[in-house]
Amino acid sequence: MNKLSFIPLGGAVDVTKNMYLYEYGDHVLIVDCGIGFANETMVGVDLILPDISYLLKSNKKIAGIVLTHGHEDHIGALPYILPQLSGNFDIFATPFTSELVNEKLREFRVGKKVKTATFTNDYNLGPFNVSFIKVTHSVPDTSNLFIKTPAGNFYHGSDFKFDDTPFDGKPTDYSKIESLSSQGVLCLMTDVLGAEKPGRTPTEATLTQTIEDEMKVTLGKFIFTTYSSNIARQNQVLFAAINTEAFGFVIIDDDEV
Repeated sequence: MNKLSFIPLGGAVDVTKNMYLYEYGDHVLIVDCGIGFANETMVGVDLILPDISYLLKSNKKIAGIVLTHGHEDHIGALPYILPQLSGNFDIFATPFTSELVNEKLREFRVGKKVKTATFTNDYNLGPFNVSFIKVTHSVPDTSNLFIKTPAGNFYHGSDFKFDDTPFDGKPTDYSKIESLSSQGVLCLMTDVLGAEKPGRTPTEATLTQTIEDEMKVTLGKFIFTTYSSNIARQNQVLFAAINTEAFGFVIIDDDEV
């Protein structure tokens, strides 16, 4: 039996440049393809890409690419890296993520299109079988992945927050996690930010009342900043504005990390 190698091309200690290889025999499954962000010491640098030199030199066959969610540190490098990759392979992502990526690929005139994956189907990509699992996060349609390989099953737990009462009404699919885990898990891979901290982050549902309370005591303009991909948070502001009849407000969308 061939061995399976797990290779983080974007590194393993940072929160950006997420790009991972599951390599089995002559096949490679790519999970995510994100950018990194330059800091104040990197003069003239706008963004940072994962180092794909190993992937290009190894001559492995790309079985496919699967994307966990729509944040730039998980999808932003695709327009730059896809033109460098050879072979006829599929790219899968959940609906909101696929729409974001396809718009980006059209903008960069990259001749590839992401296929829309569902949370109910499995996808066979070479020796890999991939299931998408719904999890809560600050961008819609975020998924964890259950990856079956001839060497064993892997749970790829990208960014998530276990929120039982998210504002969009779509909590993590615990039953699917339990069902898949009963098949056996050789290894859990997770890169969620803050997982090493004790305790639990409060539910997003509590923010609506907080926003309303702040609107009620604001004498002038109410300015609310949020990530552009946090659709639920923007909806919370809109609902709060309707409830308080505070229609003279401004939403400023920050670039997503």
